[in-house]
Amino acid sequence: MKKKLHGLGRRFYFSFLRCLEDIHSSPFSYSVIRKPVRRHLIEKFPYKVYYIVTDATIFVIGVSHAKRSNAFIKRRLRLFE
Repeated sequence: MKKKLHGLGRRFYFSFLRCLEDIHSSPFSYSVIRKPVRRHLIEKFPYKVYYIVTDATIFVIGVSHAKRSNAFIKRRLRLFE
C-alpha cells in the first residue's frame, strides 16, 4: 500500500502555478522541443509543461509525466499546422 503524503496535491498545484509564471515572464528562455513547441519542467515534480508562443498569447498544449513519450505532443501539434 502506498503512503499518502498530506498536502502533496497542494504543493504540486503551487509548483505548477510557479512554472506558468516563469513561462509568462520569460517565454523564450526554455527548451525548444520541436518548433514552435517549448518545454518547461515543473520544479520538484516529474512533470513537463509544453507550450507555444504566438504574437500576444502563450498556449499551453500539454502537461505530461517526465517518463511519458512525447508522441501525444506531436499529435496535438497537428492542430496548429
